[in-house]
Amino acid sequence: MTKTLKIGFIYFHGLGDNILTFESLYALKMIYHCELFVFGNALFKNLLAHCDFVDEVYDIQNDIRSHLDLINSCNLDYIILPKCTKIYLTPLLQSNVLKILTPTKIPALLSKKCKTPSIFSFLRYRNASMREKPLFLVRLINPKLFDSHISKIVLSQAKICTSITHQNKISNFLQKSVKEGDHLILINPFAITSSHNLSIEAYLKLAHYVSTLPSCIPLIVTYSKVTQEFDEALKHFQQHTKLHSLIIFENDEDILNLAELIFHTTCVISPSTGIIHLASNLSIPTIGLYPKTHIPQWETKDKRYVFIKSPKDQITPKEEEEILDQTMALLKSILPSIPYL
Repeated sequence: MTKTLKIGFIYFHGLGDNILTFESLYALKMIYHCELFVFGNALFKNLLAHCDFVDEVYDIQNDIRSHLDLINSCNLDYIILPKCTKIYLTPLLQSNVLKILTPTKIPALLSKKCKTPSIFSFLRYRNASMREKPLFLVRLINPKLFDSHISKIVLSQAKICTSITHQNKISNFLQKSVKEGDHLILINPFAITSSHNLSIEAYLKLAHYVSTLPSCIPLIVTYSKVTQEFDEALKHFQQHTKLHSLIIFENDEDILNLAELIFHTTCVISPSTGIIHLASNLSIPTIGLYPKTHIPQWETKDKRYVFIKSPKDQITPKEEEEILDQTMALLKSILPSIPYL
């Protein structure tokens, strides 16, 4: 009888980064029929809580060294380490893991315990997107088996799943605000780490434009860190333009509420940040407000973008208006092809 492989996956980063590993996790399970252990942060554990293609998920709080006993207790054949830094790799080299699969870095090349992409695929790996890079490492386990199966796997099945609690919460929220036949258009103004973005005022103007389309309702999701700033901007905007149909959902710390809400939207419009990758994972149409430089690494599945040329501290009102016009044109092109809710 063939032994079941035990494979670990170590990753603890932001929302978008974590979501973009889902296809690799799904490929691991589908190709190798392994026991799959994920070691991540609290956010990753939350995202994977209801996904059936992983067996165990642990929050190791970005600290591999303090959790070596836990990692050793899993008796792993392989562990995949997509971000290879000294602080991550050094303690893993002391673990009982048989083989560490990691990007091509000098410390990994010097260790017999590590396996890295070949010199022939190094450039392809380096130029790959954040979604594709972990798949290179998944392939290292058994390249022949991987190559014969990867095209047969429907990677779009690697979706975030929510619980009945999340479903009921969002259903109750939407029943109060949305009627049958409405198109909910999520507009996300918030991207703290992105260098290129529009002003909140521009997003509120976009929400107003969306509200003028038949059966379209703009939706903005806030959270504690941005609520005050957004409320002040909205109050100021409402002094000259009334947004009667705008829906605001204030989320708590549970990212799966946001996932469930996005599942009920017709389109998500967002800068280059985690929310757009969450929507892309759920196969919801997206319009990315992106700098061109983000496309190679942070592409969405439907690759529908309006490019922001200037950094957010230099963008002019004229540039913002042009971006809003292009965004509305794209949204109008999407709506006829989408059935009513």
